[in-house]
Amino acid sequence: MTTPEGKIKVLTSEMLDSMGCYRFMSVQRGFGPAGLDYFCCYLGRFFAVETKVPGKKLEPRQVATAKMIAVAGGTVFVVRHADDLARMQRVLRTGNNLFGLIYDELGSKELYGGFWCQ
Repeated sequence: MTTPEGKIKVLTSEMLDSMGCYRFMSVQRGFGPAGLDYFCCYLGRFFAVETKVPGKKLEPRQVATAKMIAVAGGTVFVVRHADDLARMQRVLRTGNNLFGLIYDELGSKELYGGFWCQ
């Protein structure tokens, strides 16, 4: 049986595949730098995705990783439900606001600094 987060990952993978995105899901084993659930490329733009169950926030190590990606010019999407997927798809398709931002509805300016995007 699939976990609640696993169901969100299935929906995320299906959406990314339908758009023709390159996606890679790393297996964390405690070696090397921390990662998020997905590392992706779409229309030449790098972005990462972290899936969470609704209401759950990123762990401190995930927040640090998201900020490092944003500092490097990548974008991070935190996906908890279908609305987050729709927003991610809209942002990716329009190509707007794709550089150095973190899209997280439970985030804040205090958590992410100038990288946070509502």
